[in-house]
Amino acid sequence: MVKKALFLSITAVMLLGLLGTASAQDQSLASTYFPYPNAIGNPVPGNTPPGNANQYWPGRFQGVFPPDSIPYYPSDPAAGVYDILINGYIEAYARVDVYDNWINFDWMDPTTGTYDNPYRRYAFTNAANGNGVARLGTAAEIAHGTNGAGATQPVVYPVDGSGIEFDLAGFRVQTNARLDLNIDMGSWLTRVNEQGDTWSGIDTRREDGGPYQLRNQAKLKFKGRFLLADAFAGTPAEEDSGTQFDSPTACLPGGVAGPHSTTDYNTWTWWGSGINVIDGEDGWFDPTTTQRDPWWGWYSGAFVPDGGTGGLDRDKFQIVDLVVERGQAQGTGGGLSSPVAGTAEAAEVWTTQRVIRRGLQDVQGNYRADMMVRLYYRESDAQWVPPSTSWDVDWYTGP
Repeated sequence: MVKKALFLSITAVMLLGLLGTASAQDQSLASTYFPYPNAIGNPVPGNTPPGNANQYWPGRFQGVFPPDSIPYYPSDPAAGVYDILINGYIEAYARVDVYDNWINFDWMDPTTGTYDNPYRRYAFTNAANGNGVARLGTAAEIAHGTNGAGATQPVVYPVDGSGIEFDLAGFRVQTNARLDLNIDMGSWLTRVNEQGDTWSGIDTRREDGGPYQLRNQAKLKFKGRFLLADAFAGTPAEEDSGTQFDSPTACLPGGVAGPHSTTDYNTWTWWGSGINVIDGEDGWFDPTTTQRDPWWGWYSGAFVPDGGTGGLDRDKFQIVDLVVERGQAQGTGGGLSSPVAGTAEAAEVWTTQRVIRRGLQDVQGNYRADMMVRLYYRESDAQWVPPSTSWDVDWYTGP
């Protein structure tokens, strides 16, 4: 059985905290400026600045009026100067729902494809869970086992053009803070033993004596706004809007942005640059930039085209560094003219893979690769606690 796992690592998920505070000033010199004590039932005189009481209203009227000060001091909460302060605090919070973390090719027909005319073997579902095998499998794969070859886990739902015939892995993110998202695509499917551990043999056909590997390719699909990042560094800065990320699957050849590649609120990128389907030829990329070619053993700069002598030299991605934009959560998406304008639905990331099969030149055995997905809080403001000295300010009643 061929397995491809996606592991999700989430750190420092914090609970939501909400605090509201209203603080009023202490009339510490009431005996000097107020003719009446603050006893129940006694009147409290108004507080007006010298001269025209409405001169600075509204706005600047909210301030501290010390004796003989013209004009009066404006309110400055940051410096601890205010008449009435209202403040609150919300902690950073993120929720991640993993919908599927296994892309399962299951049993693959050994005879499909040749080196010069490879066969595109998609990760499809079996007859009981989407019946992808009926449309995408060979006769041997359809006949294999009770429900035929293919993924056995239930399909969660079609992901914008995916249908239910394909096996996907994906997750949804709801967050009120920016998150660093790092995806390692995992490289080639590599032979392992029956326990899924490293198989120590080598492929003696390769020039580098490397392991037996399969040529797998990947697609990515995004919903929501993601920003270009600089490997957990300062780009984008906290108060900058940043640069929206373009999905490599929906970009034009060579990584040029396409009409459906830019990530944005309430918007899906496409499964390809020209058509929004998984089993089209555009949009697939090699999941490594550092490993050698899985057939010849050459360095990544000299990969064999995916169709033998007549195939395509695919774009290559292994590490994807992104920022999940803040303020995206479950709910109804809106626009500037919508009654729910200003909303942004939860962000989502999905992936699927295929194997470029070359028949019996692909050696029997178990194969696996491991994608790693890591999320970290990029921002988490500490709570501001107003200075206690600002709660003892003298009020001035005017002449």
